[in-house]
Amino acid sequence: MSDFKEIVSDKNWQPFEEFIENVDKKIEEDMDKSLKKREEYRKFLINDLKLRDHVKAVTDNQILEAEKQLFSGNVVATDGTLSTFPLLTGVRCRIGVVATSYKNDTIEKILYVSEREFAEKLASNPKEYFELLEKGSGISNLFLQGIMSYKEREIALSRKEEWKFIHGHLVPMEIRVPRLGPGAFEACLELAERIVKHKKCVGVISGSTKFSYVNAGIILEPGEYMFANYVANDIQQEIEETVGNVQEKKALTQLRDEYLSKIKIGVFRVGPKPYVFEAHEDYFDEAAALVIRDSLNQSLRGFPLLIDYADCICKRMLASDDFTQLIEHKLAKKGGYYGYGFDMPERMLRRRG
Repeated sequence: MSDFKEIVSDKNWQPFEEFIENVDKKIEEDMDKSLKKREEYRKFLINDLKLRDHVKAVTDNQILEAEKQLFSGNVVATDGTLSTFPLLTGVRCRIGVVATSYKNDTIEKILYVSEREFAEKLASNPKEYFELLEKGSGISNLFLQGIMSYKEREIALSRKEEWKFIHGHLVPMEIRVPRLGPGAFEACLELAERIVKHKKCVGVISGSTKFSYVNAGIILEPGEYMFANYVANDIQQEIEETVGNVQEKKALTQLRDEYLSKIKIGVFRVGPKPYVFEAHEDYFDEAAALVIRDSLNQSLRGFPLLIDYADCICKRMLASDDFTQLIEHKLAKKGGYYGYGFDMPERMLRRRG
C-alpha cells in the first residue's frame, strides 16, 4: 500500500488546467496496463495447478439444480432500507425489510416496517439535555444500521425457504461491534451463530470495499467463480484493534474460530462486473451456482435478481426522500420557517450553481 504522506504530498497534486490536458492519455495508458495484466494473470491462473482448483465454472447440471431450487420457491432474498430524521426528542427512524422469492412464475414479496423514535436517554428538562450533550450521549448511525442488519438476517432465518440470499456480508461489521447498545452484542453474536449453523445462507455484496477481491474477479470469465479467502482471516485485524473488555474480545475470537472460520469468501462473474459473495464451506459450490443462475435473469448487470427486486421495492415503497419530505412538511406546518429550518438537512441549504 502507498504511503499516506506520499499520496497527500503537494508534488502529487496539480492545478485543474494541467490535469485536464493529460487525463485522457493517462487513463488510456492505465487501461492498457490493466488489460495486459488480465491476460498475464489469466494465463498464469490456468497453468497453475494449485490456483486452478480455486476457480470453477458452473456446470449444466449445477445450473439445472439451481433453477429447480429458485423457481420452486426454495430461495428467499432479503434487503433493508433505513431512513432517519433528527429531532430534539430523539432520532425519528423508519426501517423496512423486504423478503422476495419466486412463486408460480412470479416474484412474491413481503414488506416488514418499523417506525419509531430512538433516544439513548430522553432528557426530562433543558438542564439534563445539555448535560447529556456534554457527555456526547446519543444514538449513533451504526446502532441503527445494526438494527436493520439484524432484522434483515433474522427475517431471512425465520422464513420457510431452505436457502437465504442476504444483501451484504453474512455477519457485517455493524453486528460484530462490541458495545453497540444494551444487549446488542450478545444478541448479534447469537444471530451470527445461527446464520453459520444454518449453512445455507449466502451473502452477496453489491459494492465491496475489498478492491483486491473485485479486481481478482476481472480475471474470471462469465459463468466462473473462485474461492478467495475465509471471513475469519478478514476480521483478524479488526479483533486485534477492538476497543473493549477481555470478555468482548474473547467472544469475538470465539465467533471467528468456531463460526467465521467456516465461511468462505468467493467472487463470481456473469456480466461485465464481478461481485463478491460469502457462503458456508460445506455448500460453497451450490451457493455459487444459485447466485450465478439468478444473475443470469439479468445478465448485463450480472447480479441476483431476487436481491435487486427486494432493493427496488425498498426504494419504491420506503424512499428516504419521501420520509424526509413528510417530516419536513409537518415541521413547517407546526413551527413555520424556524421549526422547519431547525431540522433541515445541511445539504439542502447549500448554494447550487
